[in-house]
Amino acid sequence: MIYENEVTMLVLGISVLVLVFFNRRLFVRLPAWPLLITSFVAQLLAWAFTVIEGFFWPNTANVLEHVGYAVSAVFLAVWCVWVHVHPREGH
Repeated sequence: MIYENEVTMLVLGISVLVLVFFNRRLFVRLPAWPLLITSFVAQLLAWAFTVIEGFFWPNTANVLEHVGYAVSAVFLAVWCVWVHVHPREGH
């Protein structure tokens, strides 16, 4: 079953990814920016698998969705620690 809020979240996430792509010169100025972008892409993949599970492979897509959430959380946590430990690098 497909839910409107899941599709809306995916569309908004893709819109943010496009925004990041066109403003990448600003994002590369952030400290440890690859960690942050990787976290977002993993989150976006999790949202995509949420929608995909309504069409194909519900069990596999559900597992991949939750793996995406976990990977995203780990990369975001590492980025937060990195920014805290190295506050002046990258500026």
